[in-house]
Amino acid sequence: MALQKINWTQIDSEHVPSGSTVDIGQFGIPTSVDGVHTNELSILGVDFFDYLIAIGYTGSTPNTISVEDNSGLKVTHQLTGTTLATTYNTTLESTLATPATVGGIPVGTTVAQLSGKTFVEFVDELLFPLALPTYTIPAITLTGVSSQIYEVGREFAPSLSVSGSKNDAGTYTQLRILRNGAPIFTGTTLTQTPTTNIADQFGYSDPNNPNYTYKINTDPYSESYVIPLGSTVYNGDGNYNSGLSKQNNKGGIDVRTPAIRSIDAPQAASNFFISSIAVITGIYPYFYGTSLTLPTVSSIAAAIVGGTATKVLSTASGTLSIPYNNPDTWLYVWFAYQNDYTTKTKWYVNAFDNGDIDNSFISTAITQSVDSPQSYWSGITFKMHWSVYLTQQNTIEFRNI
Repeated sequence: MALQKINWTQIDSEHVPSGSTVDIGQFGIPTSVDGVHTNELSILGVDFFDYLIAIGYTGSTPNTISVEDNSGLKVTHQLTGTTLATTYNTTLESTLATPATVGGIPVGTTVAQLSGKTFVEFVDELLFPLALPTYTIPAITLTGVSSQIYEVGREFAPSLSVSGSKNDAGTYTQLRILRNGAPIFTGTTLTQTPTTNIADQFGYSDPNNPNYTYKINTDPYSESYVIPLGSTVYNGDGNYNSGLSKQNNKGGIDVRTPAIRSIDAPQAASNFFISSIAVITGIYPYFYGTSLTLPTVSSIAAAIVGGTATKVLSTASGTLSIPYNNPDTWLYVWFAYQNDYTTKTKWYVNAFDNGDIDNSFISTAITQSVDSPQSYWSGITFKMHWSVYLTQQNTIEFRNI
């Protein structure tokens, strides 16, 4: 039965000392309250100013025993409100650390870090390790261009599109298209399109949903560019805001410090997030052909500019494997490649038919200025070789060594 204040009655404190048991009937107080007899009532205290006394049950405990969430068995004193629960209060040295990870208690956890925890908390940590959420980092993509080889001087006219999906980050605020590191288009007014939401984790919905993809408002962007010798690099980049922290498996908010594009932390804001790149490589082609008469640098140059030579848009830095395809006809063969490539020094048909390029079968290199058959370039110096006599060949390799 719970403790209850019954009454305040003026009593001569000299006759009723504090804490004593007394027959209270003489003071006009009921001999029983709620079925509790006077012999179960006691003097709880005396106010010595007005000689007032609080009379309450002695037959009931002044404490309440209960089971409380996350505490286990709990005792509460009814008068003072003081509570007592079973806690981990070992006498081990406070700096003593666990030698290994046990359940959810990691290696190196000290006695001091565990002391004071209720046994419910202790068992929770032991049996149910804290699992932290993972994050889906934002994405950015440039389309409309891919890495490939183009002939120098050719016009390149792609339709470019850059887009960014925020995922667990915040809203995209800017998207750009860049060529060789310099922006050719900057968009701050972006279109927003719903995309696949990020899945729930531990039964909790993702606070960064709904998910969106952002695009430039001029989509696609049309580019026009004349390909130079060497590499031209295209990419996109974007700026986006920070995302929100998720919940761990126990419902708590992830308190890890936000980081840029880490799957193990809330997403921090970032500027100039770069997409994958596309490299356009500008090169000069090499040429080859056959002739009924002994070739010269002038006749080879004329065949190239006139479009009667075979053009191969490929690097000439390594072995050139040229399919002349004249096994039944006696012809002179020739080939030409841009002057910056290493000079070819060997010819090879098979293990029994090969040799040096030394004028015995194939002439040593002679240079000549050449113009493009499509007018892409002009006045470019090429190295030229030819057979010094008529030959019948399918394929000949020309090597650097």
